[in-house]
Amino acid sequence: MAGVRKAQDLIAWQVADAFACELRRLVEQSADARRDVRFRSQILDAAHSVTANIVEGFLRCAPGDFARFLDYALASLG
Repeated sequence: MAGVRKAQDLIAWQVADAFACELRRLVEQSADARRDVRFRSQILDAAHSVTANIVEGFLRCAPGDFARFLDYALASLG
């Protein structure tokens, strides 16, 4: 991966981070989501899990492990 020195250089991580930030903004604006603490926590944790899995897979330095953690990240979006 030319030019990629850290996971945050990956476009996938950047898009996932932007998604998590936008989701947080939307949740904070929603009165229903603010009242439902369990829902808010679950959806924000899932969004954070995407970037965390991308980083963890990247740091394993093995293509198979990286692919597996990208699969976990994708599942978190579900």
